[in-house]
Amino acid sequence: MSVLKSRRIGWCVAVLLLVALEGCKSEPLPANKKNYAGKWENATVTLQISLAGDVSYKKEEGNRKTTINAPIQEFDKDNFVVGVWIFTTTFEVQKPPFKEGERWAMVVDGNKLYRANNSAGSTET
Repeated sequence: MSVLKSRRIGWCVAVLLLVALEGCKSEPLPANKKNYAGKWENATVTLQISLAGDVSYKKEEGNRKTTINAPIQEFDKDNFVVGVWIFTTTFEVQKPPFKEGERWAMVVDGNKLYRANNSAGSTET
């Protein structure tokens, strides 16, 4: 392989790596979505959303476990897309955060989740 061809391959790999790393960065939650922040849970699902835009998700059903730790890439109405580069998943929000009695709730992917006590997040409606 020629030196010139080797350098081109090196530059291409470097550019691809930079693009991939750029996709790993999260953006802070937009002002109109800050009430999504906090720890949301029920018996089988835990969803942690930081004000910085990072998501930690765990779902356990019997022997099946799903775990996702990734930044929010974008919001599509109430839904949010999480992932890195082309490896993404969309969390479908059927009901954004709402007050239910004294507790905050949210329905995501068909699961009613409740905000854990003292978790970060706005209490605005």
